[in-house]
Amino acid sequence: MKKVTLILLVLFAAALVLAACGGDDGEREDPVKDLMKALDE
Repeated sequence: MKKVTLILLVLFAAALVLAACGGDDGEREDPVKDLMKALDE
């Protein structure tokens, strides 16, 4: 498995955890959008 793929999987898992734990956080409307923004940078 390539390192890049592994990093993407970790980021995706982190986004899911944030979505699950921080669901009542008003700032985080769309974790997927946040993830895409992070990947674009």
